[in-house]
Amino acid sequence: MNYYAHIQSDLRLSDDEKKNVALFWIEELMRSRGRSLRQLPEMPFPDDRYISQFGNRLIYDETHYNPEELECEYARLFVLDRRAYAIKRKIVETVPGNAFPR
Repeated sequence: MNYYAHIQSDLRLSDDEKKNVALFWIEELMRSRGRSLRQLPEMPFPDDRYISQFGNRLIYDETHYNPEELECEYARLFVLDRRAYAIKRKIVETVPGNAFPR
């Protein structure tokens, strides 16, 4: 299914509206990478009404995530945690007098 299929073909936007919508999405992409248009003084910033019109970004971020990506990250971190635990146990077993708690 085409992503834009739900957009009406008779949608009309002024040049100012097009600019603000484009700037809003550029800002969203930059924020997802820890940056902002505000860090670039020569770049315009979207009007605040467009930012609030497109909703709360924190809610959007919390509800739009990639479950497969999170599952892979969990598996990677779980393996690292198990390796760290195995290394700690080996050290504890090797050190005379059990100086480290188990």
